Amino acid sequence: MVDSITTALGVGSGIDIKSLVDNLVNAQFSPKNALLDTREAALKAQISSAGELKSAISGFSNALATLARGGTLSTQPTSTDTSVVKASLMTGSSAAGLSATVEVRQIAGAQASNSNLVTDPSAQLGGGKLTLTFGKAEVANGQMTGFTAGSGTPVEITIDPAASKLSDIAAAINAKKAGVTASVVGDANGSRLVLKGATGESQAFTLTADTPDLAAV
Repeated sequence: MVDSITTALGVGSGIDIKSLVDNLVNAQFSPKNALLDTREAALKAQISSAGELKSAISGFSNALATLARGGTLSTQPTSTDTSVVKASLMTGSSAAGLSATVEVRQIAGAQASNSNLVTDPSAQLGGGKLTLTFGKAEVANGQMTGFTAGSGTPVEITIDPAASKLSDIAAAINAKKAGVTASVVGDANGSRLVLKGATGESQAFTLTADTPDLAAV
């Protein structure tokens, strides 16, 4: 019996019993150890992802609180046509509880003016200096009843007596590129100098002359 056991275990045969036993143990537990290692790695990844998510939520919460304190998340005023009027809240203010509506009934139109009738558009009208002044106009029934000059510097336009036809005056005004467009419009009775300004409350204008000849136009 002893001989059969020792023979089975390889006693005296030179077989490394310890290595054999270790290999058998490793063969049995290696798959389980590998599975545990895989689960451990997955768990660590989940913990890391949870930490990143917590950090992101915390950052979002802080940003949201900042917006709420600054009033950005409050009700914002709106405009149906921002080219006409724009509405916004001042930093730190809130529109909560405020109910208001602004209705624009009329937009300031561009001013248009014309000179007296000149029967001969090729005639030299005389030299001098024209002064273009911008500001705000008071209008009643489509007519300017008052004018308040703005803070801008008036535009001076010098007219050469030898180049003072209506077309010359229009060209001199346009050359200044001051925001007023001049053109000559004619019919069977003669021609007129027509001036058109830009739109806006402060874009009304007056054109004055320092000589009687130009003033008569």
